[in-house]
Amino acid sequence: MKELVVKTNRLNEAMHNLDLIENRLIHMGIVRFRENPIFSADTKVIISASDYAKLFDVDRVSAHQALLEAEKSLFARQFTIINENGKPEKTRWIQSVEYLNGENALGIRFSTIVVKGISRIDGNNDPFTSYYLEQIAPLKSRYSVRLYELLKQWVKKKETPEFELEKFRFQLGIAPSEYTKISNFKARVLNVAINEINEKTDFEVTCCQQKTGREITGFKFKITNKKQVIDNKKKDLTGVKLANQDTLADITNSGLTNNEIAIIKSMAEKYIVNNNIVDDKHKANIHKKAIAEKWGLGDIDKQADDYNAQNAKVLASIEQEKLLAQSEIEKLAQEKKINNDFMSYYESLSNNKKAEIIGKVRNEFKNIPMFLSSFDKDPSNAYKDIMFSATFKKVMSYPVE
Repeated sequence: MKELVVKTNRLNEAMHNLDLIENRLIHMGIVRFRENPIFSADTKVIISASDYAKLFDVDRVSAHQALLEAEKSLFARQFTIINENGKPEKTRWIQSVEYLNGENALGIRFSTIVVKGISRIDGNNDPFTSYYLEQIAPLKSRYSVRLYELLKQWVKKKETPEFELEKFRFQLGIAPSEYTKISNFKARVLNVAINEINEKTDFEVTCCQQKTGREITGFKFKITNKKQVIDNKKKDLTGVKLANQDTLADITNSGLTNNEIAIIKSMAEKYIVNNNIVDDKHKANIHKKAIAEKWGLGDIDKQADDYNAQNAKVLASIEQEKLLAQSEIEKLAQEKKINNDFMSYYESLSNNKKAEIIGKVRNEFKNIPMFLSSFDKDPSNAYKDIMFSATFKKVMSYPVE
């Protein structure tokens, strides 16, 4: 059975650092969630070790260990997404997780933002990305999985816009301190991911560096679908429960990809369920209408415009965070210098002057027993303590004019 992952482009482009196992479990969770007739943040998704082992071709012991490790780490994983107001928002992937010992399975509930990103997608207001879970199952690098997701969004367009380097690194889950040299980034991340995608998935990709002067500032990718014959398309459709052979012919001759067919089928079946349609002929007409109108496929050009707009906002946010971080570093450095200067000045005073100052400081705390008790434990070194240093400066009128 084909397992379709569907999520909004906004969620697909989110910046996160899930490891390979966590990424696999999130994807399995999305598939299981969308199998439910009702989409809700209260829905608990069950992921079994046996399903994990079968899908990712590992033994049961490894699958069991993967679930146990994920229970410890997955709840803490955060990511940044561009919200409906176009602003970066930090959130979690899941709101709860538990290991179901008797079932050898993991039970998770997605966060509200994730639920919005994997359900009630109409393809027009919320452009989306979809792919079969089986396509990423053979991938062994988390960077390969992440790059596949980002590229899959642009398959129909056959090329991507420029992935600006700084944002691209964030989206791949690379920490600021990792692979800082572009040569290391290309050798250990990008080239490894491209080679694995070309070898094991349903499309091939070539990469083109983007430069400003001699500096590499980003990457563009060209994407080519691997050839698929009609027989394979028909084979994939054997699991699609269409009402009659005419509808099967409509789909086979529609020129749509398997991925697009699965999306249209999903939208049509959701409509049928929501409207309680039971008549086979009526179902067939709904499928035909969905195919003709390409339900759920959305506007590719609009996706590009949305991407560019969101990209600009994310880059501005990243730059702002950098400035804030630098400002904080400079502030801490200045505070450290001021404190060191104060201690050097105090230590240069005569012992008599120090004793006089200590007496004045002690007098400031005479009516506060808790502070006085702490001060009296080591009054000669109290000037170094953040609890008392401000009072030392006060009685000394420091800095001295």
